[in-house]
Amino acid sequence: MKLLSCYIAGFGKFINRSFDLSGDLVVVKEDNGWGKTTFADFIKCMLYGMDNGRSKAVVSNDRLKYEPWQGGAFGGSLTFLYGGRTYRIERAFGKTPSADVARVYDHNNMQCYDFGDNAQRLGEVLFGVDRDSYGRSVYIPQGTIETGSLPDDVKNRLLSLLGAYTGGGKGGETALAKLDEAERKLRAKRKPAKGKLDEIDERLDFLRKGRMDCDGFADMANSAQSQLLQIDEELALVTNQLQTLSAQLEMMTRQGEFVAKRESYRQISAQKAELQSTLNDLTAFFGTIDPVTLNIDGLQTAVTEFYTLKAEIAKLQEQCAELETQVKDKSTLQSQLFTFEKAKESYDLILQKNKKKAGAGTPSTKKEKKKIPKKGRFSSLLIFLFIFAAIFGATQTASNPALGYTLLGIGGLGMVVMFFKLLPKGPMFVKKEKKIDDEEMDEDFALQYKETQANIAALQQKLSVFPLDLEKNAETLKSAYEEKNRRANGIEQGICTFLDHFRFPEIYDYRQTLTTLKEKMEAHAKCKRALNDCEASLSNLTPDLSLEQQTSLPPQADIQTIRTQKAALESRKEELLSTRASLSTQAENYRLQGDVSAINEEESRLTEEKNRLERRLEMIRATRNILARALDNMATRYLQPVEENSRKYLAYLDETASPLCFSADGTPLFQENGATRLTDFYSAGRKDLIGFCTRIALADAMFTREYPTLVLDDPFINLDDEKTEKAKRLVKELSKKYQILYFTCKSERRL
Repeated sequence: MKLLSCYIAGFGKFINRSFDLSGDLVVVKEDNGWGKTTFADFIKCMLYGMDNGRSKAVVSNDRLKYEPWQGGAFGGSLTFLYGGRTYRIERAFGKTPSADVARVYDHNNMQCYDFGDNAQRLGEVLFGVDRDSYGRSVYIPQGTIETGSLPDDVKNRLLSLLGAYTGGGKGGETALAKLDEAERKLRAKRKPAKGKLDEIDERLDFLRKGRMDCDGFADMANSAQSQLLQIDEELALVTNQLQTLSAQLEMMTRQGEFVAKRESYRQISAQKAELQSTLNDLTAFFGTIDPVTLNIDGLQTAVTEFYTLKAEIAKLQEQCAELETQVKDKSTLQSQLFTFEKAKESYDLILQKNKKKAGAGTPSTKKEKKKIPKKGRFSSLLIFLFIFAAIFGATQTASNPALGYTLLGIGGLGMVVMFFKLLPKGPMFVKKEKKIDDEEMDEDFALQYKETQANIAALQQKLSVFPLDLEKNAETLKSAYEEKNRRANGIEQGICTFLDHFRFPEIYDYRQTLTTLKEKMEAHAKCKRALNDCEASLSNLTPDLSLEQQTSLPPQADIQTIRTQKAALESRKEELLSTRASLSTQAENYRLQGDVSAINEEESRLTEEKNRLERRLEMIRATRNILARALDNMATRYLQPVEENSRKYLAYLDETASPLCFSADGTPLFQENGATRLTDFYSAGRKDLIGFCTRIALADAMFTREYPTLVLDDPFINLDDEKTEKAKRLVKELSKKYQILYFTCKSERRL
């Protein structure tokens, strides 16, 4: 196998980088931090993929460690030569292995399946070892060169080369581990762990002790059986006594029930008589009408309509009264207006006459006003009083008609008299009294005329408030009132006719009467039902009371004593039953524990099982010994070429090193003074030499046809100058056989 090139889309600090790897010895000399280890791990991940990414530590979690620092694609491709053909593996890594994508393409850029359907395990197909074994053989990282014991995949690979391994297992050590586990399941080597044989031995010891206890359990079972016989005898005695007491109590109970029934018969009879009396009163109230068939729905409708009409009539009555008052007020105001209008016509006639006199040249020649005589003042006062009486009487006609109409008549009559009294007198009526001065008469006349005009205007203003059709509305409302009143009277007559069938006292409220009627009907039905129930109860009690009771009822104290005795006997019976159940269980347990047949049967079965398992244990131990010897012999065979090549490389690099050998599990050891010593006792440089030589020797032993690419990530950092130069020459020599990718950060270690 040979690597040709790689492309890193995103891996750690590398983003969109391409590298040529086509040489036999590819040397990468860069400073610390360039990414040499990242580059080497990228090649390993292209071949084997990444780990599961579950570790939270960055050092042991490749997915977390090499996720692209700048984001973007995570993965790349690796082009290699294998079996004379060119291939390219492309991988894209996700957060988990299930999100990873791997595809293999041939030289025609077509996806191929030369390495199986799943390209995730490409390295295992190419090298025949898993990821861990690859990291401990041809991949030599910096600082962790020593191999330790060989992984199972490496051992299986070496065994397969020897023809001693056919696959399907994890090597002889796995078989030895399974044999050890099978032996521990049969016979544990350390306490408190137990195998099946240990458990059988414990159970057999328990059964042997149980056999010795069987005689004691048999005696205890016999004793328990004797106690059970005694308890059965006492139970029989207690049961007989309970039966006797129960019979006595039953007889007493029957006698007590007879007395109770007789008292109940008496109470029900009295209740029946009372109910019959009540029913008779209710029947007399209904007279000839059967309350069962009585239907009062029509009565209820009539009562509801009657009181609805009464409310409407009352409302109409108030409205009629109000309109009548308005009609009377309007009539009074019209009469007053008529009076004042007549007075104004008289005043207008006088004014016309005065104007004619003034035109004839007879004006008054007096220039000074004269004092109004007392007679003129008195006339004015009378006119004012008559007007006031008429107005006040008009306002009192609604509340006090007699006083109102009286004052109204006096006021009107007085104003008429004063009107004619103040009229100018002709020559035939001239008396010999003192003549009133014309100017005095003019002032009094003007005052009265002005007052008359004001009264007319005020009365017209008041009359304008009344509707024009006031009288018509009053007549319409009165007709509606009379119609509803006739309807209410007709309904009331029908209600009274219906209620005359019953024996009601004087009726004031039909609604209360209707409620009373409903209550009477309900009471009648309830009373009749109760009476039927009483008759049924009496009919049920009559047969029991028809027989004469010959025995007398015992005192209540004797009944209580018998009940107390019965309760005590029942308690004793329960106690005996509980004791018997417990003794019966104990006797059964003692009998079972004293039964030697069950112990003998189980002991025989366990002994047979123990013999079978011991034979199997002997077979397992013999097989393990044979397999261990075979593995030792096989280890000698497959480790021999590794050991020889390791010694050869180590002698080339360090001539002073002690002879190198390997344990059965592949751990390198030094031989000194007839003893072996682990490499942990030596310096880091010596351990790096041993690890490097061992890995190259493993590669020589495992790969005989298709040589892998050796990845050396600065493996000589712990070597001195002399050994470093020898190691560099060895690497150049190895590059003739293997393709080598060599990474270093030091110029003195550069090839």
